[in-house]
Amino acid sequence: MKTLNATEVKNLVNNLINEGRTVLAVKVTAVNVRVATAGELIETFLKNGEKETEHLCSGSEMVVVNPDGEVYAMPRNEFDMRYSYEEGSDVAYPLGKVRHLVDVPASLLPIIFPAPWGGDMVLSDGLLNYDDMDGIYCIGRDEFNTTHRLCDENGKVL
Repeated sequence: MKTLNATEVKNLVNNLINEGRTVLAVKVTAVNVRVATAGELIETFLKNGEKETEHLCSGSEMVVVNPDGEVYAMPRNEFDMRYSYEEGSDVAYPLGKVRHLVDVPASLLPIIFPAPWGGDMVLSDGLLNYDDMDGIYCIGRDEFNTTHRLCDENGKVL
């Protein structure tokens, strides 16, 4: 497994963009949600059982559970930009935000790199999201295929 620092991850993404390995996608699946508890450790595991990342919650995050059981925490402000949610509900619906990703070839994997929320992320098969070049994170291929659909620049599913 190759370990990359934040600059090396940005360089990898830029190289893959230059090679034309970009993907536009929107999340299309509803998710289960709840407010995180302060001090709660959220560990994210992929369908294949591999640990992708972990996050120690402050209590202000939302905990998201994808249909396949993948669990992760995200800051409330980011959550509100991505999902429609009524306070007190346990379900949220994606708003259709276009995600900018690069498809990482198997020959460059696996990699480990700094997660935007601290700690590390592991990518063995999947994509890197570069909506924010200072907050690059990965999405496992199986999880992506379950929750996202390819789209055009306006978010229209192809």
